[in-house]
Amino acid sequence: MVHVSEKRPTTFHQESKPSRAVREEEIFESTLSQEQLQMLEQENQSLLEGFQGTMEQIKYDPILGSRKLTARGTEKTLLEISALQNELMVQLTSQASLTDRLYDDAIEMTESVEKGNKQLIRARKRHKSATRYILVFLLVMSLLLLLLDAWY
Repeated sequence: MVHVSEKRPTTFHQESKPSRAVREEEIFESTLSQEQLQMLEQENQSLLEGFQGTMEQIKYDPILGSRKLTARGTEKTLLEISALQNELMVQLTSQASLTDRLYDDAIEMTESVEKGNKQLIRARKRHKSATRYILVFLLVMSLLLLLLDAWY
């Protein structure tokens, strides 16, 4: 989050509060475990390193031994950049779908846990009342047995 010391008027495109997407991202990130966050960070880092390495290979011209690009080199570079952008978009799309699925699973699990807690509370109440009925029944039967034994 960026803090600005001077006051600027908000325009149509600027929001004074975080956008819905930012809030959803923060909520999503809070539902992920540290291991999952680390895995996502490592995946992003490895993709970035791979793309940077590819970009360095594209920029270096082995014939000239320098970083100058020829016309063919420029065309080749643009095609490779386009391919990299396509690959990046595919990776980002798949990662977004995975994070959406993880988020949906987390919401579903939260609802399941809440339902389970409610069922446990109801079961505890039923168990308590059933225990009382059994205790009263046994006491009455014990007294009845004592009375019958004393009478005969």
